[in-house]
Amino acid sequence: MGRVFIIGIDGAEPTLLYRWAGEGRLSNFRALLDRGAWGRLRSTIHPLTPQAWTSLITGVNPGRHGIFDFGKRARDSYQIELVTSRDRAAPAFWRFAPPGARVGVANVPLTWPPEPLPGFMVTGMHTPRAADGVWPPEILAELGDGYRIDVMAHWYEQHDRFLADLFAMHDARHAAFLRLMDHHRPDLSLLVYVAADRVQHALWGALTPAHLDQPGRQGDAGDSIFVTYAALDRALGDWLERVAPDDHLLVVSDHGFGDLRRDVYLNRVLIDAGLLRFDPAKVRAFDPPPLPPDADVQHTWMHRTAPSAEELPGDDDLIARGLCDVRRLNFETVDWSRTVAYSRGLCGNVWLNLVGREPEGVVTAAQIQDVRRRVREALSAVRDPDDGLPVVDRIVDKEEIYRGPCLDEAPDLLVIMRDYAYTTRGATEFWGREPVGPVVVGHTGNHRQYGVIMAAGPKIQPGPMPDADILDVLPTVFHLLDWPTPSDLDGRVVTEILRPAFRQVRYGAPTPAIVRDPRDFAAQEREAILAQLRALGYFG
Repeated sequence: MGRVFIIGIDGAEPTLLYRWAGEGRLSNFRALLDRGAWGRLRSTIHPLTPQAWTSLITGVNPGRHGIFDFGKRARDSYQIELVTSRDRAAPAFWRFAPPGARVGVANVPLTWPPEPLPGFMVTGMHTPRAADGVWPPEILAELGDGYRIDVMAHWYEQHDRFLADLFAMHDARHAAFLRLMDHHRPDLSLLVYVAADRVQHALWGALTPAHLDQPGRQGDAGDSIFVTYAALDRALGDWLERVAPDDHLLVVSDHGFGDLRRDVYLNRVLIDAGLLRFDPAKVRAFDPPPLPPDADVQHTWMHRTAPSAEELPGDDDLIARGLCDVRRLNFETVDWSRTVAYSRGLCGNVWLNLVGREPEGVVTAAQIQDVRRRVREALSAVRDPDDGLPVVDRIVDKEEIYRGPCLDEAPDLLVIMRDYAYTTRGATEFWGREPVGPVVVGHTGNHRQYGVIMAAGPKIQPGPMPDADILDVLPTVFHLLDWPTPSDLDGRVVTEILRPAFRQVRYGAPTPAIVRDPRDFAAQEREAILAQLRALGYFG
């Protein structure tokens, strides 16, 4: 039946890609537009890398697969621990591909540690070393000497060095992808490029109308975004050369991109509303960890940007309200007996301190709706001091968007900031003395709800398509391969992009159940990687 290539472009923004492709500035993307279907791909709420890519590879919503952020609350604790592929509660597509099918998976976030599969896997974001992220082990040699796991702007003090390393990573990764695909020739492959996400986080604010109208000709940092899309266009050309007449090729992104205006401190809002308090005794006893003497720039951005140390006040009420040295404010020093709600993680999430779920929960079932109301009132009142307008667009109960056995692990309230141009940050939840402040990592861009989807091949009806959902990618791919579509996926086959003769969907057995037991991942190894991610700013 031919093969399916899924080319993932982390953070591809439709308003940029489709404009520049339509103008002929990205010739290979233009060729794909001319011969295939194209449109917007709606991401998860929130449009966050871990849950978005996990939703794509499983075809089910986060309430079923259980991945909501880069971190999760540790068992019987308020501390945050690393989320890995072992925490995924729903099977990824390689676990239920038909017998005899071969798959290839490379650089997909939240796939480390790797797992055996009928084909090859190279894990992505947060893999400690390349050697730790391959299956089978012998494919390590196919990655090449220049293969890097990741490059992020806030590890660097100079953009020139960041961009040089970013493009070197992209080139080495693309060469490795080509070697793997040419050697193994899987029936279904998912290969993810991350350079667009990294450069747009860093340099979106440098993008001007001139960069949009005459991209690549301004000779400054704003050109870097187009240069990145042009590199992706060249990579796409190599894949188009490999697509046979009976193959299908899809380009998808996990989210789009736009500007980032401010960081938001939801815990400060909760403190000011009397919903969260610190324990003065715990705060006085806490000893902030020192900066290691041999720490490099990549692992010290939080120390370089953190507020200065302060002498603790003598007034316990000031400490209880977090008006003291922020280096002492964390989930270890919260007074949980006086806290009914708290925020943690990226984008904007609030948990209630529930009896029976949290280790020291105080909110009973009868109080849930009242606490939710109080949280909504407090957060809805937050304004951006620059324009006086509300920061929060809407606040969603988790039951509105998630369903499944992992619902209890989801944030109780999802706080959707204005156009996602505002965000919370997992490593700095307690830094703010005011609810809204400057962006602490030097980023000027942030995720948006809609990414891209493009598809071409013998079953595809060319032309613009209605918005699709990220959950729809997997069932549509199974249908293109003429594999039975599992009957229990949350997404659907996007029949609107198919030629009429191919719109009849054949359903098969439901996906297999899996046993999720993160304890089989060595605690020592998990803690070592968690320490690294704390240093990189994913957790406080």
